[in-house]
Amino acid sequence: MSHRIPVARYLAELFILAMLVCVIGCPEEGTDSSNEQSESGTLFAGQTLEVSTPADHGFSTVWQNLIDEWAAQTGAAYRLREYQPPRGDERFLDILRSAGESPQESRSDGAAGSAKLDAAVVFFPITRAAELVEAGLLSDVPEGEKGVQALDWLDLFRGLRDNVAAVGPKPALVPISSPVLVCYYRGDLLERAGISPPETWKEYQRLLDSLHEWAPGLTAVEPWDEEFRATMFLARAAAYAKHPGNYSFFFDISSGEPRIGTHGFVRALEMSRNAIAAMPQDVKSYSPADCRREFFAGRAAMAIALETGPGSPRLAFGPAWPHDVQNAKPPNAAIDVERPDSMRVVFTPLPGSSEVYNLSTGSWESSRGTVNRVTLTAFAGLCGAVSAGRDDPSTQAAWNLLEMLTLDSLNTAFPNATKSLCRSSHVSDPGIWAGDDLATDEMQAYVEAVATSLQSEAVVAELPVVEYEAFRTALSAEIGRMLSPTDPAEPAAVLEATDRKWRAILKEIGPTKVRASYRRSLGLSER
Repeated sequence: MSHRIPVARYLAELFILAMLVCVIGCPEEGTDSSNEQSESGTLFAGQTLEVSTPADHGFSTVWQNLIDEWAAQTGAAYRLREYQPPRGDERFLDILRSAGESPQESRSDGAAGSAKLDAAVVFFPITRAAELVEAGLLSDVPEGEKGVQALDWLDLFRGLRDNVAAVGPKPALVPISSPVLVCYYRGDLLERAGISPPETWKEYQRLLDSLHEWAPGLTAVEPWDEEFRATMFLARAAAYAKHPGNYSFFFDISSGEPRIGTHGFVRALEMSRNAIAAMPQDVKSYSPADCRREFFAGRAAMAIALETGPGSPRLAFGPAWPHDVQNAKPPNAAIDVERPDSMRVVFTPLPGSSEVYNLSTGSWESSRGTVNRVTLTAFAGLCGAVSAGRDDPSTQAAWNLLEMLTLDSLNTAFPNATKSLCRSSHVSDPGIWAGDDLATDEMQAYVEAVATSLQSEAVVAELPVVEYEAFRTALSAEIGRMLSPTDPAEPAAVLEATDRKWRAILKEIGPTKVRASYRRSLGLSER
């Protein structure tokens, strides 16, 4: 197995260390690493790393051998620790911090940002990044680690690299999974009817309304269950409410005030209501996996969903986290159903809009012959980072280990549901990222749809602020009122109520704190 060890950058150090190899001892006694340092492995001799990872996904079992080999090659020692997801009122930040503490190093103050993480390499849900950044617990990616022989930073899809991995003015996160929703179409039926996949949400609605003509007896499905409805709505709203000339989207970057009640969001919710009305009412309880199942069972001609790899219907570290591992829903993978022989699948990015609301002018603007497409991501997923405050040799070792796990050993280290397409180099191996019930050309079409979505400059992370769950839960609850079968609320009223709830949350958390974290997510200063 080949691991990334940037020898050129450490050549001088290696020469000196080689001269001293006879007097360099084994890793510090008392570490949790059981590997023996090889005589030639002196690159990071004397460094002991903490590696902190979520429990229940099998990482520690797989990683033990991988990191043992890396440690033997480099001379480093390590402690591999798992942390349990937060339950009840537990704070994620406290749990992650305590995961890196040995008994004699245990802290009791519990104040956010008052102590540094002991874990040198940390893996955590991408939705929690704002909390760690706000507390000052993550290191920036050093310039020397961005090269092709290290993290190969330019290989990350541009939109993901610039709008998710970069938190503040410098990049800090290494994405392992940051999924996007895409459209699934029965290409055989569209071709027979002489119809092309829609470019805008208006065209998408027309296709929905004419299902009886081009796909008689079939339906369309979108994920609108309680856990996912906020994401489905925001994915549609991005095209209407995120103007290319506006930084502000979820919140105003100057005042911190919510923008969820503005015209772009209202129109998107109105369009969402129209779409749901043209679908089976069961979609109100559908997850992305449910939508995928309905499509491949041959009951739906259109679907919005995503792939989680061969045989893996569960979206790890998604909206249900921390409960996703013990999700009570039965598996809904398409492998549980038999797809129609005539089915040919076409994948496209989500539609866009020919009009977008400009917050700066307070008016709708035409996109002048183009389509405003904005990709929503980071509503689920996993990322890695290095803790702030380490000494230089330890930091170098931490980045080197992170490179080994997330690049060289990605397919071994991370199960299907915990990784997704994040890099241009991933496109050449579609079988890793798509279900094995797809034909080869369909797998390729899927990865190209995802690549197009994430390569775009117009990529936004879902609610990239501290305490994001509170905002997301409030939005989901209000959308639920619109989905009520007996007394559905009007879209404008739903978002007015959401705006009030968001303002109350801002007041409780502190508007300055939320505004600062939102600005950091956009690469702006915290002022």
